[in-house]
Amino acid sequence: MENMRHLLVNYSPDETLWFGSRFRRFVKHGYMSGGAGYVLSREAVRRLVEDGFGKQKCKRNESFAEDVEMGRCMQTLKVRAGDSRDEKKRNRFFPFLPADHLAPTLQRRVKVTLALSCFLTFGLFRIILDLTGIWQTAWYWKNLFYPEKEGNECCSHRAISFHYVTPGKMREMEYLTYSLRTS
Repeated sequence: MENMRHLLVNYSPDETLWFGSRFRRFVKHGYMSGGAGYVLSREAVRRLVEDGFGKQKCKRNESFAEDVEMGRCMQTLKVRAGDSRDEKKRNRFFPFLPADHLAPTLQRRVKVTLALSCFLTFGLFRIILDLTGIWQTAWYWKNLFYPEKEGNECCSHRAISFHYVTPGKMREMEYLTYSLRTS
């Protein structure tokens, strides 16, 4: 929560804004990844509830993902997509686990190796699953609204969210952040 407060302190809740991990496809001004989560200003929430839902300006389309539909809705309601990067232009919202962002080239190499070894061991079905992971990684890099550096410089020191974090991983991250100390 501290990092989210740090992002929002310079904005008024009456501004019409939303923040998140921004992608460039499907919506003119981009949309925020649902997996990484998104933050809406009070005015954006008011417009969503009163105009988007109440006046039905936002249509529900089952053929598209929730985050793309939310992006279309925000665009229709004239809610501006905010830049949630830090002062060093590093992202704060992430649609994958921390390790996937901190060492993405390693992750891609591991997935290719796993795919090849799984093909030999388990057959074609398994390789298709692993190649899907590689495709998702390539899709991510191609469609990011803002470029992301690889390695330790990928992520803001004030990161707000990561997708796919299990409750156990959350407890681990909380321990490492708030309890672990050097001597």
